[in-house]
Amino acid sequence: MSKPPIRHGHRPRQRRSTTSRRWHVSLAPKRDPAVPEPAMEGTPILEESPGDLGVLLWQSYRDVVLWGDSEPEHRTQLFAPGSLERREALIRGSNLVGEVRVAIELLTAALRESPPSKPAEIVYCCSRVAEWAAAAGKRYTAFAMALAAAGLEPNDAAIALRVGQYAASGRLFIAAEAWFRRVVGLGRRARDYASYADAWVELGRVCAARAALRPPTSLTIEIDPAQASIEEVNRHLDPRISPEIHSGADHAARARQCFITAARTARRHGMRTTGGEAYHELFLLAFAAGHFGIADRYAKKALRLLGKHHSRNPSLRHAYASLMLRHSENVVAAIQMLEAVLPSRRTTPERIETLLLLVEAAGRAKDEERFQKGWYDALSTIERLGESPAAARHLLSLAQVGMELGEETRAIHAARRAFSLAAHVRDHGLKDEVETFLARPRPGRAA
Repeated sequence: MSKPPIRHGHRPRQRRSTTSRRWHVSLAPKRDPAVPEPAMEGTPILEESPGDLGVLLWQSYRDVVLWGDSEPEHRTQLFAPGSLERREALIRGSNLVGEVRVAIELLTAALRESPPSKPAEIVYCCSRVAEWAAAAGKRYTAFAMALAAAGLEPNDAAIALRVGQYAASGRLFIAAEAWFRRVVGLGRRARDYASYADAWVELGRVCAARAALRPPTSLTIEIDPAQASIEEVNRHLDPRISPEIHSGADHAARARQCFITAARTARRHGMRTTGGEAYHELFLLAFAAGHFGIADRYAKKALRLLGKHHSRNPSLRHAYASLMLRHSENVVAAIQMLEAVLPSRRTTPERIETLLLLVEAAGRAKDEERFQKGWYDALSTIERLGESPAAARHLLSLAQVGMELGEETRAIHAARRAFSLAAHVRDHGLKDEVETFLARPRPGRAA
């Protein structure tokens, strides 16, 4: 009996394999290869916290690593008799208070319990200490304690995600990228799609920071150009971990692909907040690249998904108002959005940023009342910064806005105040900028 003919253009349906795919989980480093190796493991903890506090934190970190590297049956023999009393005396001398002291005390006792504690208890204490350290600006300490916790639960994607976030916050970009890629593998293998999607967002932020398109906007990435420029970071990137960096790959394109993957995963699994954060980052990338039509669509998606009460909503609405003002000429809508977002801008620099944009919008709309109110509100808010370089810089920005709007008298007054402040704080670069601004030819004045 002859076989039935196969119709042209159709392939016979192949049976789908029923074997589950084993997702590759990459290894992650315990330190950043771009940073010189310390003489002794964990010594940056001592540098961040001199005195008894640093010794306490360093010893706690080393105890957790030692406990995790030991076999369960040997853990009760790790610490000499009397070590608990000595550690408690060190805790009293460290002047720690509140939740972090409780976490250290619980950690000290749990490591010495017989029978041994469950790893989850140690992980909880390490996580609390890491959160405290991050809030206190002790970035390496936060990274080290999260790293110690991840060593006890190596297959937990959520714990690994925190390691990457603390690494990125401490500008340990190679380690951060490696940990985020590990989370991608762990999350996909365990079907932890929340950690999986968050890892793609964080990985995209690292790529965007390397692209130098914008300053990072979250807790997880902070770049200080005076301490570590993008060029300096890129020169030391390790091709063993990120070979695409040395092949000339486009960081912005990589960032965009990471955010798109996060947005698609979030949509597929109903994670509105993660999807909103991904679209927010895509908006910032498109805005920085000058793709304003695409940026507008991304901003609308992000606003819809994040909702009114998300912590990133005010900064997103501020940036979207800037887009409407400068590229869609929708001045009235921009004013309404800026006035609505102003009460949510909590810090002085944020309020100044929004007030400067509101002054520009009111000037373009020929709304004299709003312009005058915004101008004086901006001046009074800048005064809160005192005699500082930041105050001088904001005054120069206000002067530039005023000059563009034809408010020459106000602009010159603000610029002269900026000049005197720059001279007072000895910021010669800013002083030269103000001098150049004041010497610039203006309408009605001979050049």
